[in-house]
Amino acid sequence: MSITGIASARHKLARAEHHIADLEQGVRSFADANPIEIHALWKPSATHRGELDCEVIALTEPADVPEVWSLITGDALTCLRATLDHAVYPHARQFPTFASRTKPGGGANTFKEIYSPAVTEIIESSQPYHSEVPHHDPIAVLAALVNMDKHRQLLVTNGFTTQVLIMQPKGYEITNQEPQRGENLAKGDVIFKYRIRPTGVGDVKFEYHRHLLTEPVIDIPETDGYRPLVPLLKDIHTRVGDILDQLTVAGLP
Repeated sequence: MSITGIASARHKLARAEHHIADLEQGVRSFADANPIEIHALWKPSATHRGELDCEVIALTEPADVPEVWSLITGDALTCLRATLDHAVYPHARQFPTFASRTKPGGGANTFKEIYSPAVTEIIESSQPYHSEVPHHDPIAVLAALVNMDKHRQLLVTNGFTTQVLIMQPKGYEITNQEPQRGENLAKGDVIFKYRIRPTGVGDVKFEYHRHLLTEPVIDIPETDGYRPLVPLLKDIHTRVGDILDQLTVAGLP
């Protein structure tokens, strides 16, 4: 006997969670084994008298991320997309996803009633076009990445997240800090920029962590940036799970 509807959707959602957990464990082990050595350089500020400009740079070339991460990511995303599609089948061929209320050639994006008015309302309220930035909505990102994965391997690369690099300040205060972009990290890249001001109390001792943990990021279609991979997958999983719960409460079998 074949399994369809909500029961099948929950199997897909659970499988996606399994893929994400495997990926997260691999990412953590990889980051611990491949830290990036960093170094701080500072000089008198050219714009703020009495202060110092500091740049934290990468001294070592980041290791290439394992190619299998792109494949696992694709598997997780496919399961998440299938979760939505299985939930509405056989009442609809697929879960509709619209980032815009209008079609590229004009006219409104519409869909017929699916199962019941209550279920249809949940599906409509879940559309990315309700978001302030539709293409960044988790469901829109899911649709875009799954479509890309059908045609080419997803682009997962090494990046880094904002981390506490400076230890407890001694003899100075931080007056400005500017984290740099967190993708495509390479040797010699500036990771952080700081401006510091000596307090005049005690010696200035600038201490910082000498290594940076990398974090994989993924290229998001139709946007101008990358997103940290594992947090993005978790966000999508949470959103899909929430929609599935709402459809279940609405009586979708």
